[in-house]
Amino acid sequence: MKSTYFFMGIGILLLLFGCVSDNQGQDNLYNYKGVTVGRDNIPSKCWEKEDCAMFSCMVSQCWCMPAEVSGQPTDGIVGNAGKHITTEQDAKVAVATLLNSKNIQYNKILNVAKLNELFYNVFYEDELGNEQVLTVAVDGTMMVTACGV
Repeated sequence: MKSTYFFMGIGILLLLFGCVSDNQGQDNLYNYKGVTVGRDNIPSKCWEKEDCAMFSCMVSQCWCMPAEVSGQPTDGIVGNAGKHITTEQDAKVAVATLLNSKNIQYNKILNVAKLNELFYNVFYEDELGNEQVLTVAVDGTMMVTACGV
């Protein structure tokens, strides 16, 4: 009889331990290409998307622009920083590095805006003084994007 109570007590403890320490908030996390962000910040309709499709889904009335990389047309993706982007400074450095590596002449990086949990817009001034923008995802993907109606 004592052993029955003992095993029931162990069973209850395991059940309680499982309820208390199960995943400790893991259900609220979302993994985007190796970067973990809060699931509450990603609309469920976007969960299965990546890159330009994710950007268009997450940022109202915005999309990727067709671009060329080394003479080859792309759907808007122009490079990858090769590392995760966690701050505005990371995004700024990633864009400057991309522009320099492709010998794209520019005057300066103007500003960086964090759009949401996954994307930063990096504004720079090209050699003619025109403002340009590249969007950088937290996984390092860089895209040519546009917004409008």
